[in-house]
Amino acid sequence: MGSVTLLEIRDADGVVVGRHRLANLPLTIGRGSDCDVILDDAQVSGSHARIERDADGAPMLVDAGSRNGVLALESGERVQSLALRPGLRARLGDTVLVFRGPDEVRPSTQAVSLAPKGAFELDAWKAFVLADAAVYAALAVTLLVNSTRPPTAGKILGPPFLLAALALFWGGVWSLVGRLIRRRFHFWGHATVGALGVLAIPVLGVGTEALGFALAAEDAFKVALVLLIAAVGAAMLHQHFRWITPWSPARRAVTALGVVAALGGVAGLIVTADHNRFSTGLPFSRTLEAPELRMRQGRTPAEFFDAARGLDKELQRELAKPR
Repeated sequence: MGSVTLLEIRDADGVVVGRHRLANLPLTIGRGSDCDVILDDAQVSGSHARIERDADGAPMLVDAGSRNGVLALESGERVQSLALRPGLRARLGDTVLVFRGPDEVRPSTQAVSLAPKGAFELDAWKAFVLADAAVYAALAVTLLVNSTRPPTAGKILGPPFLLAALALFWGGVWSLVGRLIRRRFHFWGHATVGALGVLAIPVLGVGTEALGFALAAEDAFKVALVLLIAAVGAAMLHQHFRWITPWSPARRAVTALGVVAALGGVAGLIVTADHNRFSTGLPFSRTLEAPELRMRQGRTPAEFFDAARGLDKELQRELAKPR
């Protein structure tokens, strides 16, 4: 077992925020100004833990009577003390302590970039404005393509305003959750993720419909659309979880996929229960696609009328039911 010479401090996102040499022990860790290592973490006590040597001279991490304790990340259990070794990780509040040995490779020095940072970060109001503008454009194009009559200004401008308000509300809800869990808001980031999710619906809808028409595979592309929307939902949840939880990327991904699968199962049950109800809607898109877009022969007229006969029989059965 190698010796421990360095304490590496990471925030809840896994970003290294400080390193300290373990030359002189004991060493106190906490939020108080009198500690040797001061952590800016609301879930860390004033005097949270100590690094000291045991009777044999081996370094130990010891809980100093903190409120939230010391969590050994390998076992996931709260402990009173830990024998230190290179690679050991422990969590104090939202802060992760990583202990390093003298022979571990340090990351190479990065070149300084003179470009301004954060100009187009996801968690910024500029990103939300760009995403919202893209939503406006996508919905306007969708209305123009799918409408059989010239759309009014209200129909073009109304839905985007409503969806922008919905994205802001979505961001507000996630920000409050993040504030309760990790004392952080990330409002513009959550709102931008919501706007991008709204943007994906018309873009994917129009894209899969056009490809389905071109390849004469509408049913297959309907299934593809459902899978793509599920993937977008999982990606949105993964990003939200990144801002409100200290979870690893793998855990965020598994949780997001599990939530989407559960919601998909509930939606499937609702659709199945509603499947037998008679609908006056046409089983095909009202969009008049240009025949030149066809890259593969679709249904022949005979096949079309065969399908129409099935709809006619369903209508006759519905009309024959006693009122």
